[in-house]
Amino acid sequence: MLVELNIKNFAIIDDLSVEFSKGLNVLTGETGSGKSILIDALDMILGGRANKSYIRTGCSSAFVQGVFFNQEAGLQKSLERNGLAQEDYLTISREIFLDRPSLLRVNGQVISLNQLKEITGQLVDIFAQHEGPALLDSHKQKFILDSFGDKAHSHHLEDLARTYETYQALKKDLDKLTMDDQSRMREIDLLDFQCQEIQEAQLTQEDEEDLVQDYKKLENQESIREGLEQSLQRLQSSYESVSALDQMDTALANLYKISDYDEEIKTWADQLQSLRHEVHEVGQGLNRLLENSDQDPEALRLVEDRLNLVNNLKRKYGDSVQEILAYYEESQARLELLKNYEEEVNKKHKDLEEAHKKLQDLAQVVHKDRETLAQALEKRVEDEISQLNLKDARFKVHLEEKDLGPDGMDQVVFYLSTNLGEDLKPLSQVASGGEMSRMMLGFKSIIADRDHIMTLVFDEIDAGISGQTAHIVGKKLKALAQGRQVLVISHLPQMVALAQTHYRIEKTLKDGKMVSNIRKSSPQDQAYELARLISSGEINESTLETARSMIKKSREDL
Repeated sequence: MLVELNIKNFAIIDDLSVEFSKGLNVLTGETGSGKSILIDALDMILGGRANKSYIRTGCSSAFVQGVFFNQEAGLQKSLERNGLAQEDYLTISREIFLDRPSLLRVNGQVISLNQLKEITGQLVDIFAQHEGPALLDSHKQKFILDSFGDKAHSHHLEDLARTYETYQALKKDLDKLTMDDQSRMREIDLLDFQCQEIQEAQLTQEDEEDLVQDYKKLENQESIREGLEQSLQRLQSSYESVSALDQMDTALANLYKISDYDEEIKTWADQLQSLRHEVHEVGQGLNRLLENSDQDPEALRLVEDRLNLVNNLKRKYGDSVQEILAYYEESQARLELLKNYEEEVNKKHKDLEEAHKKLQDLAQVVHKDRETLAQALEKRVEDEISQLNLKDARFKVHLEEKDLGPDGMDQVVFYLSTNLGEDLKPLSQVASGGEMSRMMLGFKSIIADRDHIMTLVFDEIDAGISGQTAHIVGKKLKALAQGRQVLVISHLPQMVALAQTHYRIEKTLKDGKMVSNIRKSSPQDQAYELARLISSGEINESTLETARSMIKKSREDL
């Protein structure tokens, strides 16, 4: 539910903050006062287009922030998937700039536009008269029809989409496999050579991990021998110099001589004795290395040849031994396929035929589902639009055959007749603006029970209607607002009379510029606005009394 909307430097809005309530919220104002600008601002933080033209003249940026009460489990899962904190209130802000891209934040964390759209798709549903063409689109009509299906229908649609994907993949595989004999033989010869070259190398993981190290060791054998000799001279006893071990032996003799006088001296002497043994072991180890450090030109040549071989294979087939071996496996598989070409092509054709048959069968199942759903939808829609004062209207769902695709073989077309004696025609050919508004409200009323979106916004859905029809539409909107939040921008007095919360949008002159503002109406203000709408002249006590009576009656009716 939308709790609060804050807007700064957006179109003709300077600095605006408004809180909304649960139930039916109605916003009214003079033409050009900025009613639809509020919808544009809300749409922008829901992921709509961030047009720089929205930035107020003389400003460098515009800012819109919406605060929503977070109560839907599906919304919380979306936040979790996108790594966003789950809090009681969800704050979404969007700032647009003249000189750089817009900035999106959810609960203070910067996010992408795709992330925003995933989250906000479950928050608010906006309908305006310009959305009418969406209902005329066959894809939208098919979506509406399928949304009335049960879990079994959803599973059929999922199986159909998966099978279509498999079918398309098989077609691509067959296309890739198809080639002339000359091209096939050339590829076989190349793959044979490559596989043999890799196989003869008999690569192992040691070629990756140890080969370079072995080469370094063999090439630097003389330096290694010199280093070992110099180190041993300093560690071990010799006739020419005093070694580290000699020095340690002298120190140990002195310490043990006086250790009887102080127990701590004996402790340190024992520790030095242990170190002396370790130094002795180091010397023995270095001696063994020195004994085996003779230069071996043949060993160096063999390692160098092996290293060149491995590097040559890496240049051709991959940056590592693992990649080379993976390339070998792939090439072997491709080679096997090409050598058994006819058999493989026949198998692919058979798999493709089986997938196509399965696809057709599933499409037929989905078609049967849709036939049943169409009958139920026809009745639901006729009931809804009958309540909206289209009593003679007839509504039909036509399933027309199209090319088999991921959603089946059905082209869904809604047909309507609004008057007795008129033939059914596609919705686009018969619905006027007012009729389209009521059709959309009827669909919205049906769909709202399924999509669990808690905030619905209607921008002048009552345009083109008046009198009793307007009252009926208003009552339908108020019924739709039970248990959720509905925002309606309207110019009709019947809507103001039904409003549970009313807002007045006004445009005033400030510092030489027009500024739009909004304020929540008191009961007296709501009656005054209603009187303004029903009065063709000056507002007087009589029109105010009529307004108060209309508001009272609307509350008694529900």
